[in-house]
This record gives sequence, C-alpha cells and structure tokens, in this order.
Amino acid sequence: MPTCANVARAQSWNDLRSRCARQKPTLRGAPAELPFQIDALALGSKYTFEARSGDLDLLGWVEPLGEYEAVAMNADALPFGRHELLVVSLHDPIKVWQHFQRPKD
Repeated sequence: MPTCANVARAQSWNDLRSRCARQKPTLRGAPAELPFQIDALALGSKYTFEARSGDLDLLGWVEPLGEYEAVAMNADALPFGRHELLVVSLHDPIKVWQHFQRPKD
C-alpha cells in the first residue's frame, strides 16, 4: 500500500523498477497520452509522478545535501501503516534554501 516506503526499500535497479511499476506511475504534469517507460529512470535523478497511491517524488541527488544516503541519514522515521517512512528532516530544506539563497517560498 505505501508507495514511498516500498520504493525506499528497493535493494536494486530491478527491485526499484518492479516496485514502481506496481503503482502504475505517470509523469506529473505530462499529457496523459505520453507513454512512460519505467526504465527511463536510469536517465536522470529527479522524477515526479502521479501513482495509484498518490504523488511520488524520486530524488537521486539533492543539492547541496548529496545522494539518498546523505539525506536519509538526517531523515525522520515515521510509522506509515505496516512500514516506516523516511521523511526529509525540517533542517534539510532550510539548508537547501540557504545554499541557493532563495527568498522565502
């Protein structure tokens, strides 16, 4: 049931592809008739989807924090059904905002 928890536990490319495919993702904001092949995930590091269980964002790199492992290290673990869901800590978006020196969003 929980999309994010299932994707976060993927152990390999094939596992990630399988878990994502079960959710029947489509690229958020893309025309409905635009086909999406889940293998296209190998071509980038940021995707936003609409899926059966809700919106899903896959981020392979977050500037200036780094890769998933660096973000996950500071993440807060929240119970989500039978799973634990990692959620970006409040401090990390602040670091990103300060890095880019963007005005308040």
